[in-house]
Amino acid sequence: MMKYKGFVRALLSTRKNSPSMENEQIRIANAGLPVFCIWGDHDKVVELNSVEANIFKRIPTTELYVISKAGHLPHMEQTSTFNAIVFDKIMRKKYLEASSAYTLKKR
Repeated sequence: MMKYKGFVRALLSTRKNSPSMENEQIRIANAGLPVFCIWGDHDKVVELNSVEANIFKRIPTTELYVISKAGHLPHMEQTSTFNAIVFDKIMRKKYLEASSAYTLKKR
């Protein structure tokens, strides 16, 4: 993560200035739109185990994809797996056989 220019400064700014998103999350949940989260299983910035229950509590229909061997930037760290999820699973709505590279957590 730290090898990406400007990442640390952006992270510190986000932590310092981020407002509560609770109202927006309620609006999203009430809109009935599909919601997808893609998480790196080694994310140390926002650890999944600290937010997973809250994600499903606020937006119960969320589909959560967890990418192995990825941290906070799964789209950069595991690009092909990330793209497979976005294009093969989400965009095309084709639910293919589960890959060992990621798991789907849905409640």
